Amino acid sequence: DNSKGTDIGCGYDSDVARRLLRECGAVLIGITNMDEFGMGSLGANAPLIGPTTNPRSFHHTTLTSSPAITSCETSTSMDAALTALRETQTQTELTLHSSTTNSSTPVTRYSAGGSSSGAAASIAHGSSLLALGTDTGGSLRLPAAWCGVVGFKPSYGLISRFGVVSYASSLDTVGLIVGSSRCAALAFNALANRKGGDSETMDSTATYLKEELSIPSTNDNDDCSSPLNGIKIGIPASFSVNECPPCITQAWTQTAQRLQDAGATISIVNDNIHTPD
Repeated sequence: DNSKGTDIGCGYDSDVARRLLRECGAVLIGITNMDEFGMGSLGANAPLIGPTTNPRSFHHTTLTSSPAITSCETSTSMDAALTALRETQTQTELTLHSSTTNSSTPVTRYSAGGSSSGAAASIAHGSSLLALGTDTGGSLRLPAAWCGVVGFKPSYGLISRFGVVSYASSLDTVGLIVGSSRCAALAFNALANRKGGDSETMDSTATYLKEELSIPSTNDNDDCSSPLNGIKIGIPASFSVNECPPCITQAWTQTAQRLQDAGATISIVNDNIHTPD
């Protein structure tokens, strides 16, 4: 009963919140909007706050030029990245808002995706460096793609789910939305393989992401430019659908070719599940 307006604390921290806030020195900026109960892919099912608007509606510059994202790219640690973010956050907000405030051109508003629409919008806008969420069937990756940022769903068991409201326990994964793959590596390496209250979290330090990995351009054929040697990448065959626009298919093909040129082995995975009679 919260009829008296008193604050009711949870009594414990989730493992990811404890790790980031109490052990790594992260600063909680706020709680972001999302589809109610995590059910939705448009960020429109949020009756208390309203739909989330994609920041791409407000500025058409390259998203990776945001000072918040740049601060992470040039920092050598999570602490340095957070410090740089605090120094640039106010200027970022002023820059992005002023770019449209004085414009008389009507602005088309687009969906930020879902269900973690607010998380992706905050990263694309530049007002935060890292957003946490859970991904069951695309709740992080879809809005990240729509907002032009990085959505990362780690493999099951790498990040503790203790303290997370269950949606589909065998599929739920704590993941990240960030401005770049390097930011994802910094955050993931801080959270992964930390034994906590989730009995299914792997207790190992063997899994980590490289914070810096340069993939050469397609016209760089030097033998020494193979940073992905030994890496095998699977592409589900079901991703190739007739409805996919040619420009998207071309982008997939070009990306796969770049990964292969960098030394990776590309395999098409037949993900059709057949049950025995």
